Amino acid sequence: MKGIILAAGKGTRMAPLTDWRAKPLTPLLGRPMIEHIIGGGAAAGVDEWIIVVGPFREQVIEHLGDGAQLGVMIHYVVQEVANGNGAATLLCEELIGGEPFLCSFGDIMTAPTNYPRLVRELNSGKWEAVITLNRVDDPFEGAAVYVDASRVQKIMEKPPRGTSTTNFNNSGIFGFTPLIFEMIRQTPLSERGEYELTQAAATTVGQGHPVGAVELEGYWCDVARPRDILKLEPLMLSAASPPDGMLVDPSAKVASDAHIVAPARIGPEAVVGSGTIGPNVSVARGAWVADGCSITDSAIFAAASVGAGSHLSRVLVEESAEVPAGTRVVGPGDGCHVIAP
Repeated sequence: MKGIILAAGKGTRMAPLTDWRAKPLTPLLGRPMIEHIIGGGAAAGVDEWIIVVGPFREQVIEHLGDGAQLGVMIHYVVQEVANGNGAATLLCEELIGGEPFLCSFGDIMTAPTNYPRLVRELNSGKWEAVITLNRVDDPFEGAAVYVDASRVQKIMEKPPRGTSTTNFNNSGIFGFTPLIFEMIRQTPLSERGEYELTQAAATTVGQGHPVGAVELEGYWCDVARPRDILKLEPLMLSAASPPDGMLVDPSAKVASDAHIVAPARIGPEAVVGSGTIGPNVSVARGAWVADGCSITDSAIFAAASVGAGSHLSRVLVEESAEVPAGTRVVGPGDGCHVIAP
């Protein structure tokens, strides 16, 4: 089965993490988030991917290559003009051919078990499209989806706050038949001057084509800002961790008197001295945390170092950044602080 990942956005809201990297390569638990999407889809039988790339596309192509290291085949399509995710999807029509396919926005993370559920529903033959849904208090920031049993009745993109009578939001992960390409061509430009994939799905519903719905289970996150990493990683850790809530790679070196508070992850070749790590902390490959540190609700990216006696909370330490000894940083309660190289 084939899949499309729409990963051509600039990722401006993710700055400064995207000042020098492609947004799809933003780390989550030590792996680029696009790898989490590919891995989840691959477990559901999606073994051939088309990735639509934009800014810093050379980084994405160099990192993923032809997909062999992930056990899949990868093709790349460049979106030269930022004219919407519907237009990006349309660029993939020839490569998709005539078969049903999975399609995901490149910054949507969900529990891996949801991909097989979506694929099974798409392959049931009942639907021209399948939309996955997550529950929110008010879907005004996304798209309100109205469902009768398992069939979508209406989709409203970014409805005014407080007007929706549904709590279902379009999650940004879809299953389509090739009909969607014609629906995109029939859908007018949005108010933003873009061709929108969600509006094309609404056109599909409006024309009476059967569109199914699958409510996601477990975690879901639109990873739009650095603070979303701190919100998401504990959820991913809780879903993936053994009963004690800790993932410590065998190659990591952790001091015998270090206090690791779950959920926490210590990645390959990381070094952690005495001190307290966690809860809600990930230490990526090759990172170094010196003695006497206290780190909570934070992520230490690959090859970064944290000097002795530092206190960090709600902090992202960028790749290869060096935090001086004795540093004390507490990020804002509704956000986080980023320490750059």
